[in-house]
Amino acid sequence: MKEGVDEWMKLKLKTNAEEEKLRKEKIAIEAEVLRLSKIVEEAKNELRAAEEMGAEASKAVEQAANDFKEKHADPFEAVEATPPSSGPATPREGQSEAVV
Repeated sequence: MKEGVDEWMKLKLKTNAEEEKLRKEKIAIEAEVLRLSKIVEEAKNELRAAEEMGAEASKAVEQAANDFKEKHADPFEAVEATPPSSGPATPREGQSEAVV
């Protein structure tokens, strides 16, 4: 009987030691999950900030392109793009009526 009790005690101690080891591993894993969750959240925040900066940069580039187009626009292009008036066509200075 004593041998059975001794064997049971050994198994109980071994089981307790294994349970303690598993508890420590679980705590370590939970800490790592928490650490990685924080890293993921920071990365998401940085991504949002980068997307906002990209949108702002895109708007700035578009505005700069429009400003450049306005600054360097061909003054004759605007005249050519304007639809003709509904009045009678008259020859331009230096042109004959056949050219009109």
